[in-house]
Amino acid sequence: MRITDVTVELVDLPAQPLFRWRNGLPGSEDSVTGGILRVHTDDGLEGEAHTRRGLIVADLVQRRIRADLLGRDPLARELLWHRLWELDRIEEFPIYVFGLVQGRGGL
Repeated sequence: MRITDVTVELVDLPAQPLFRWRNGLPGSEDSVTGGILRVHTDDGLEGEAHTRRGLIVADLVQRRIRADLLGRDPLARELLWHRLWELDRIEEFPIYVFGLVQGRGGL
């Protein structure tokens, strides 16, 4: 089994329920453009992960991640994480990107 594509579907997410952590710290978040990251395979299986940071993830997938993961074994989770770690040397990824691809987006 090999990765044939990595995609991000952008979705509108509603505002979070109104709350505040404490004075001086923001709480709830306005509506945002979230994303559904999907890792597609030649066997027709698909891994999926959701994020509230869809625009950031879509940009990173398009510019850095997709080309590197194509053809790789989606079950080699440690290798996928290592590849992201190596790509992170080119530009710092937000920490949640590692979990999206290796943890939940992987199969």
